[in-house]
Amino acid sequence: MFEFVTCESISSLQVHSAEATPPDGSLVQSSLLLLRTQFVLFVVFADSTTRLFILDLIMGDRYNIHSQLEHLQSKYIGTGHADTSRYEWLVNQHRDGHASYMGHFDILNYFSIAENESKARVRFNLMEKMLQPCGPPPEKPED
Repeated sequence: MFEFVTCESISSLQVHSAEATPPDGSLVQSSLLLLRTQFVLFVVFADSTTRLFILDLIMGDRYNIHSQLEHLQSKYIGTGHADTSRYEWLVNQHRDGHASYMGHFDILNYFSIAENESKARVRFNLMEKMLQPCGPPPEKPED
């Protein structure tokens, strides 16, 4: 009944409302949203009809999602968590921006022309700004 949904992170789904499986080729667009403990699936078919499917997560999958979030936070520093301070968040934003500027050649050219510096000097300045983009870290209160 629900063969056209493929999701690697969910092992089992409980479907609350689904009318029928679409015929082959009739699926135009689908989007999946996570709302607390439910997935909401919007499906647009070729005949311009839209259906909404609400999928409940089985209890084991709720914990699986938390472990996946922890994995993302350990893999990517800028993901953040509940205890991320304002300073850490700002540092991550600035570093992501500087890395993006260095990775996009045209923006680097624009900066070098605007600053009347060589591209290597602009790249070097951006690398230096990545060390402490928001100044030294604030003093942490002793617990």
